[in-house]
Amino acid sequence: MQLSMWIVYDWLKKYHPKAHIREGQQIISGVRFLAEDVELNQAYLYIGHGWQYIDQWDDHVICVNGSDLIVLNLQDIYVVFNEIQQMLEYYNNWETDLMQMLNSEKDLEAFLSCAVPVIQTGLAVSDMSRKVLCHVGYEGRQEKLQLEKGYLKLEEMQQINRQHQENRSNHRPFLVQSSEDRDIVFNLFSRSDRQAGCLVSLSGGEGEQVHSRMQLMDVFGRLLNLWLLLHEEVLSELTIFRDILEMKETDPQIIALRMQGMGWNEDPQMQLFLICPCGEVSLGVPFVIRFLEEQFRGVYSFQYREQYLLIANYRITDRAAFQEELIRLMEKQSAYCGCSHIFTDLDHLNQNYLQAYFAAEYGQQEAGCLNRCEDYALEYMKDRFRKAVDADLASPALAKLRKYDIDNGTEYYRTLFTYLLCERNQTLTAERLFLHRNTLIYRVNRIEEIIGTDLKEERERLYLLLSYLAQNDI
Repeated sequence: MQLSMWIVYDWLKKYHPKAHIREGQQIISGVRFLAEDVELNQAYLYIGHGWQYIDQWDDHVICVNGSDLIVLNLQDIYVVFNEIQQMLEYYNNWETDLMQMLNSEKDLEAFLSCAVPVIQTGLAVSDMSRKVLCHVGYEGRQEKLQLEKGYLKLEEMQQINRQHQENRSNHRPFLVQSSEDRDIVFNLFSRSDRQAGCLVSLSGGEGEQVHSRMQLMDVFGRLLNLWLLLHEEVLSELTIFRDILEMKETDPQIIALRMQGMGWNEDPQMQLFLICPCGEVSLGVPFVIRFLEEQFRGVYSFQYREQYLLIANYRITDRAAFQEELIRLMEKQSAYCGCSHIFTDLDHLNQNYLQAYFAAEYGQQEAGCLNRCEDYALEYMKDRFRKAVDADLASPALAKLRKYDIDNGTEYYRTLFTYLLCERNQTLTAERLFLHRNTLIYRVNRIEEIIGTDLKEERERLYLLLSYLAQNDI
């Protein structure tokens, strides 16, 4: 692991160092003694006696790297040399331990625990909506991050979210002023280079060690990002949507703040899609959702009840372009979907899920079909109505019309249903039944005589229409 003069400075703080650091780059990989005939190499830290260069440093040892200088208040150069060797060994061993943990069975907490003593602050990993997935404290300190039901404090979240928007694409550590002090934040990215969450060094931006902590966070953050890519199940998706569906998140304030963390806080226009395979094979569905996530910034996927769902925010994503690409991909990958109504409030996500689910169940299950809830809601309600009504509550008038049609070769049963659906519009009903308007008027008058009902009565018409729905032949 390459070190910097800032890291050296913090390591040697017990010798009361004075630093003159301009660059502080992480380029140091070894240590050598400083002499007049030595050709300096930036990959090394050089140690020498202060009196060799400046009279006022008679009782001091100096450490040099490029234009950076550290002056130590002691005379024994070998003590410093040994300290630097121990430092190099310590950080190299730390990096080696982290590398060995990448493919091990160690969990996220163990990975963070390996870094806390080195960075010397508590560490937390959150998803993009600020849900803390793991938090490890430093030496039992009561730090400002007191997790409330697994989240950053509301005030803390608000402070961080306001400033974090400016650094969403940042791949290096950056400082964020929280409500009480400064944190060091490192963004975590998915395989498609989309922000998936963040690593936070709690109070790490305070004190003299801020420079070295920033550099150590850079080293650790990159290795943590690699660990997360190798363990995709930990931070592979936003959990806010599944948390709401599973009733793990019900607080509207928390939901609003988590949406703010996603950048969805400005009047989102959302739609939920349930993607299903045609037949039993589902290999194409993960490809569809991953491709769409990569292509459209306001689209996220998650799994719920072993089903693949997409949620799109049309304030961020172009609706027509997204749906066109969705249909094209489903055609190629032999998949279809059901989609909900457009909604603005995640509090009702369970209802939106049911809308997408029943649209998929009652819609066309062929490759490329995008089944909208509004197109199949009536079919679903008819089905539920038939299953819910056990007793024969249908109007006897329908049985009379059936018998009359059988005995007389008429079509009054179908005529009445079409007339009711067309809301008694004679012209529209006649067109649908391919009848002359006078013929329809005659039929309607005969139907009223046969069933003994005045079709001008609203309740009678509603009862008749529901009776039709209760039958299973329309």
